[in-house]
Amino acid sequence: LVSWAEVAKKVDLRGIWYKDSKNLLHAASAKGHVDICWFLMEEEEGPGLHVNSRSATGDTPVLVAASEGHLPVLRYLLARGGDTGMPDVLGLTPLHHAVHNDHCDAMRLLLSKGAPVDPIADGRTPLFFAASKGRPQALGILLDHGADPNRIKDNSFSPLMMACGGSRSLECIKLLLQAGADVNLRTPDGNTALIDLIAAYFSDGAELKEAGAEANYPGKLRADYNS
Repeated sequence: LVSWAEVAKKVDLRGIWYKDSKNLLHAASAKGHVDICWFLMEEEEGPGLHVNSRSATGDTPVLVAASEGHLPVLRYLLARGGDTGMPDVLGLTPLHHAVHNDHCDAMRLLLSKGAPVDPIADGRTPLFFAASKGRPQALGILLDHGADPNRIKDNSFSPLMMACGGSRSLECIKLLLQAGADVNLRTPDGNTALIDLIAAYFSDGAELKEAGAEANYPGKLRADYNS
C-alpha cells in the first residue's frame, strides 16, 4: 500500500486552504497530528509550511493547538520556533485561547516557554477569562506566574468583577482577593456595586467586606458580563 506521505509528495500542498484561509498545518494542529505537522514543515519533499503561518483571522498553528489542548503538537511547534504570543485579529493570544477552553496543561507549557501572562485584548486578559468562566485552576496557574489581578484597560471590568457578577465562582473570588485584587476598583458607571451583589448569592460574602469593599458605594449595576 502507498502511504499518505508518498501520495502527498506528488501534490502541491502549499496552495490547499480551508475555512478562513487556514492551511494544512492549521488543520493538522487542530486534529493533534504531530506526524503530519512534521511532514508539512520538515519533510524534504513536503510543502515546507511555516510554523507561524497565519490564517485570515490571524490564527497560527500554535494558537490552534493551544485552543484545542493538543499538548504533543503544541510542544512540537514551540520546539520548531512557534511564537507563544502571536495574537489573532482580535488580539487574543494562544494563552487567551487555552484559558478560554480550560486547557491547563497547554497554559503551563506556553508560560514555561515565555508566553506573556497579561496580554490585553479588547480589555480582556487571560485572567479575565479564567474569572469570567469560573475556572479556579486556570486562574491559580496565571496568578502563580505573576498575573496582575488589577490589570484592566479603558475602565473595563476587572477579573474580580467578572468572578462576582459573571461566573459567581467563590473559589475564584477567594484566589483573587488573596492575590490582592482591588475590591473598590470601578468603572465610570460605578460597577463596584457588583462587589455588594456577591453577598446576595454567597453566605460568606463577608470576605469581600473584610477585604475592604465599600458597602455603601452607590454603584450603578450593569448586566453586560460578556466574556
